[in-house]
Amino acid sequence: MALLARSSSVCSVLAFFLFACGTAEGVEGEGVSSETSEDEGEGEEPGTIESPVISQNETGDPGALEAQPLDVGDVRGFIDVRGVGDSAWSGTHESPARAAEFGKALTSFDRTGTSYRGHLSFINWETVVGTTCSRWHAPYSRGKSYAFLSRPEALTQAYDAGFNLVGLSNNHSRDCYDDEGEIRSSKISVPAMESVSAGKNWLWHGVSATEAGEKEVALGTFQIGGKSVKVAFGSGYTGRPTCPLATCKNELDPLMRALAAADADLRILSLHSVGKTDQLELARLGVRFVEEFGGDVVYGSGPHVWSRVQIARKKNGKPGVVFESLGNFIHPGVGTQARNIIGRALFDEKTLELKQVQVIPVAGAGASLRFNTSANLADPTLVGNIRFTGAAAIKGGYVNVRQAP
Repeated sequence: MALLARSSSVCSVLAFFLFACGTAEGVEGEGVSSETSEDEGEGEEPGTIESPVISQNETGDPGALEAQPLDVGDVRGFIDVRGVGDSAWSGTHESPARAAEFGKALTSFDRTGTSYRGHLSFINWETVVGTTCSRWHAPYSRGKSYAFLSRPEALTQAYDAGFNLVGLSNNHSRDCYDDEGEIRSSKISVPAMESVSAGKNWLWHGVSATEAGEKEVALGTFQIGGKSVKVAFGSGYTGRPTCPLATCKNELDPLMRALAAADADLRILSLHSVGKTDQLELARLGVRFVEEFGGDVVYGSGPHVWSRVQIARKKNGKPGVVFESLGNFIHPGVGTQARNIIGRALFDEKTLELKQVQVIPVAGAGASLRFNTSANLADPTLVGNIRFTGAAAIKGGYVNVRQAP
């Protein structure tokens, strides 16, 4: 929200999927969460998640534009927007929060940072931000109740590594009660975010100090390739109609309208579902954001496994991209599974038109991560109305977006 974040060759089929998943996928709310603990590892079983597949094939000529290099310093003429999925630095029901070592985990995964660092880099922070929690939304119950708390210093480490867009609205943004006995974790997260925002040119959104703030957008300007790029960013959760001081389902239409009305060059929306139960709704909202509200990038998460990547068209015919689910990134509370992606969108620096989309598959094991160079880029759970061409240089695949006549 603006008032709170003011600037500041297709590869072979996988022979295996490593899923050490928890079995609980309850309805998020009082006493039950869709998450599982670091003991079991949260995650989804392999399988297709329902998705509103768009019939129009949006795959362009793979030879028209070579796969842009991973190192953002080598990118010329494009605005590079990247996103990663569910992240945090917490196990379940830990208070005080564990020492912040998210930066160390990032370095262990990719010492150079070239895989996740773009001009704009989004991270979904699936946790309350703070140091202590006096009372959880429910006591720990193996397979039923899980809660996360990460120190704000962990986000400073993420920022220092290149992340400058932070989504905070998800089921775990509500894990702590406040001193008045209400689930208003925003009273913890907002001051914590404000405390570490000084000197940071970042945007964060999804929790608010006021109810009005739930529908506001985060606005900021970033210097990219000698150009000032105005960015409007929002983060929302589809798992509940309303949430105290967080952006949930009933606030999403007002939020998308505010993003559409914002004086911005790029409009980016983060959406988090409770899991498979509302992932289809998330995907539909993402497509609507592009088609009705002129959105440019949608980064979805929630089911803890990748889902389809699709191109939708704005009213003016220009394309936007919907990553329905990025899956997981680095999070000590999630389980081992191999189907996650870093999503990348490249926009022409002059025209701001989406030209290329990339996916970089990663395999996670909670606090550790590795590149998944054996991922099947033709997996129907990953491809929507575009088809990826494998490129070893980017450890993943790319697609040139069909240009409208």
